[in-house]
Amino acid sequence: METFRIYLSNQYDKRSKNQPYYFIILGVVYTILGILSLTKSNSDYFSGWIWIVTGIGFVIASFFSKNVTSKNILELNNKAIFAHPSIGKNINIDWNNLKYIHIKPISFDFILKDGSIETISLGNVAYKDVIETKEKLKEFAQYHNIKIN
Repeated sequence: METFRIYLSNQYDKRSKNQPYYFIILGVVYTILGILSLTKSNSDYFSGWIWIVTGIGFVIASFFSKNVTSKNILELNNKAIFAHPSIGKNINIDWNNLKYIHIKPISFDFILKDGSIETISLGNVAYKDVIETKEKLKEFAQYHNIKIN
């Protein structure tokens, strides 16, 4: 069977690839306006510094504006189930160590032969992708003779 991979975040909610550039442009404009506000002879220095700090904030935000949720994945292949649901958690389940699978409306419970339970939530995934993932998981489970509950 061929590998199935799905992102555990909403794929249709990704930001524009040009968003960092918009932030940089806004940051430069705000910084220039802040400097112009400070150089005026009768200006308010407080508002000038606010403009400059906001501009620098936009430039800094441009470095962090990439979509990092796309690294959270669920992958089904012939050897194992691999999931990276969050920054500090990786789930790697070999099909041979799996006793049965309990399918819930938007999550999966994988009951292992040693009695432990691993849960993967699909709460942030679009509903059509949840249905597709359930179908693929059932196909893989039937292929590996795993009971589905």
